Amino acid sequence: MAEEPEVKVVEFEDAALFEIDGKRYELALEDSHLVHEIDARLAKIPASRYDMKDFTITVPYLFEVPGLHKYLDVDLSIACQPWDNQPDSYYVSTNLGIEQAHLRDKRENERVEEEKVVIDDDFERVEGRGDSYAIKQNDNWVVYGAYDVIDDPDAADHDSITYKIKNLDNFSELAGDVPVYVSSSSLDFSQGTNIFDKDHMVSARDMDQRQLKSVFITKDQVLKDAAKMLEKNGFALNQHNQEWLAKKMIERAGASHYGIESDIEYTNAEIADQLKEKNSELLQERIEGRGGSYAVKQNDNWVVHGTRDVIDDPEAKDYASVAYKIKDLDNFSELAGDVPVYVSDGTTAFDRNYMVSASDMEQWDFENIFITKDQVLKDAAKILEKNNFPATTHNQEWLAKEMIERAGASHYQMESDISYTNNEISDQLKYNVVDKFYTQLDGFYKDSRIEDNKHKVVDINDGRTLNKLILAVYGDDDSEISTVIRDLDYRGLDDDLKGAGMPRLDERDPELLQGDGMSYAEKVNGKWYVIGSHDADSSLPDNWKAYRLGHMTSHYLASLPNDAPLFTTPYIFGTGGSEEDLTLVAKVKPDNADYVTKKLLMTQTKELLENLEFPITEKNLNKIAQELLDQGNYGSYDAGTYDMVAWSDSIEDSFLNDYHTLQHSQLDGFYNDPQIEKVKNQKLVEDSNADMGVLFEGETISDFITAQHVYTEARSLDYKQLNKELERAGLERLDQKRLTPKFEAVIDGRPQVLSEHDVISRALNTIQQKYESDQAMDTVVDYLRNPNLNSPKKRLKLATKVLENAEHVKLHKLEKPRPISELKPFIKKSKER
Repeated sequence: MAEEPEVKVVEFEDAALFEIDGKRYELALEDSHLVHEIDARLAKIPASRYDMKDFTITVPYLFEVPGLHKYLDVDLSIACQPWDNQPDSYYVSTNLGIEQAHLRDKRENERVEEEKVVIDDDFERVEGRGDSYAIKQNDNWVVYGAYDVIDDPDAADHDSITYKIKNLDNFSELAGDVPVYVSSSSLDFSQGTNIFDKDHMVSARDMDQRQLKSVFITKDQVLKDAAKMLEKNGFALNQHNQEWLAKKMIERAGASHYGIESDIEYTNAEIADQLKEKNSELLQERIEGRGGSYAVKQNDNWVVHGTRDVIDDPEAKDYASVAYKIKDLDNFSELAGDVPVYVSDGTTAFDRNYMVSASDMEQWDFENIFITKDQVLKDAAKILEKNNFPATTHNQEWLAKEMIERAGASHYQMESDISYTNNEISDQLKYNVVDKFYTQLDGFYKDSRIEDNKHKVVDINDGRTLNKLILAVYGDDDSEISTVIRDLDYRGLDDDLKGAGMPRLDERDPELLQGDGMSYAEKVNGKWYVIGSHDADSSLPDNWKAYRLGHMTSHYLASLPNDAPLFTTPYIFGTGGSEEDLTLVAKVKPDNADYVTKKLLMTQTKELLENLEFPITEKNLNKIAQELLDQGNYGSYDAGTYDMVAWSDSIEDSFLNDYHTLQHSQLDGFYNDPQIEKVKNQKLVEDSNADMGVLFEGETISDFITAQHVYTEARSLDYKQLNKELERAGLERLDQKRLTPKFEAVIDGRPQVLSEHDVISRALNTIQQKYESDQAMDTVVDYLRNPNLNSPKKRLKLATKVLENAEHVKLHKLEKPRPISELKPFIKKSKER
């Protein structure tokens, strides 16, 4: 029967943390059903029964571990104490502890608690040497020491438990609080105590300030110690020196000096002495090469030591070749530019001791024989640009490492070794001799829908990326693959993956936006891609491509997400040449003049509205967005420019220069006066007393205003002035001023109230009924009916006289109602005697 994995209890604070097979598991017991059940039972125990004393009980519990299909058997210790000191007090639980824990199967009819043990991913792990390691959780580092960390016979005599970080290659990327070395000894050396507990654990939280400087060493601390050494001994304090020396200090730290002083302090003192004596072995920077070769930098000069075992090539062995090639390319991006990466044997540069110095090289040597990181990156950039690949940092470094890997000595006497293999790589890229290595280059796939997603894990069962699935479908995964894969179309690839029964990048139906002609936009893995066609725009030159959304009405635009593509320029697909020379799928970021999305359109629309001092409302956004699109002929090539800012400037000019003022008056907030804005679409009403109005085409208040005023005047017109202009034009005022009763009179024996409009209307009727038409009558009628030339006051005065003389009607102004005053009591004074 297989042995169950060991269960380690890491800590028990807010939750119990266990480690099983290198994974963290959590059991939350605070405020849990189990604790409530325990407290309910304890509450029934009178404290007086046990003389008010504290006690601890141990209870076995079984918890399910769903991820392992096992059960965790835990002996839980429960500390109990009285609630208070009163005679009627009862017991409550205080602290919980774990006496032991192990995995096992559940027995029949055995009770399992409600709480479950779940995987806890919220921790960081750093591997140490031997079996040691460190784990960070809840902002605390816990170190697990081991006996096999220090490879030192003296240390073994003390059965030393220690921790030392394993990988120093990424030292510069580590957080400052990461433990890099924890000593097996405490500071009380005379007693030989140990900071590790019985489970070989030690927590950063338990360390005091002195221990953090001497025995529990973090990256920050070792960097501080390195800085002090450098400054004390007159060396430049820079990041390189500090990190390089810190790594030396970690590497040398050991437990063999236990009982004298803390381990790392002892070895640090040794290093400080060597620095003081300017020890050359310590100061030199060394890069390991293959086959025992290496390069050493001292006094800012690289000296390369070659060997005959660098090139693994039968032909190279015939030449008894001496060469150097850097061994570790994993940290290539972190190397300084002057680091030698390959030195060819195709020269007599190596002396009889197989050494060659950079200071002895000329420019040609650095370009062909003594190759540094900077030079190989330059060569990689040239190859990429020559073969139409983007010279990104990734591509340069990726190709540079391949160039170093391939460099060999078998072509000696034909041309320099690395030049020969570099030319091979360049030719392969030029003639599409595709190796799976090249698929990792940025820009390898011409269809950006594939290129952008090639590193995405598609097959979750075995972790295969889209690129690996492509290699599996279209070629031999171990050698050269079909050259057709560079030109793959995403739709065709999707069909082929589906036909091969393999997972697809996006199992859902594609989200498409139909453009004009054969152009369209497609959303793949959450990102829009635009596919261009020549027939998307009839004004395009021959062979050019573009994309334009087929329906750009306000209603349709409102239904689209903000990132929806509206149109693109042809320049993102390439221009000129043949149809085959052009890109099918646009490779450019959205939200710019070449790739206009709804978001960019609405942003420019808002900016235009703000410049023109209009409120940002849905109606205004839709209307101005349509004007912007119309100004640029909806992204057509014959619009003359694709610059939306230029379109916006043109529209702004049309506002300020009084073009389309009537059209713009329908925008929310066009009129600064809110009273006019509220009634701007109200129908005009003719004044029945007037027949000399202004002639214009229109039916609404806005029609009237925009016919009389230019843009700026129309927007700033106030309500009072508008009423005057309406009246002069023979139209009814909006404020009803002339229709409000102002007079009273007795007409035909009955009292009546009359407005100014009623007075003039009655006067006109009286004249027409009682007088025959003659010049005098016509003059009076024309005067009364012409509000444009005659003021309301004069017309009212004439109408009043007509009524008095012709009908003997005397008008009296209506009295404004007066406030009723409160009666005061009258106090009669007594007569004085």
